[in-house]
Amino acid sequence: DLFGSITNVRSSLVILPIFVALTRYK
Repeated sequence: DLFGSITNVRSSLVILPIFVALTRYK
């Protein structure tokens, strides 16, 4: 549903910068 898709996008936007930061740190 729409709410689930918005939540999924928001989680991705939160996780992506963290993942990039971790890969750059290593």
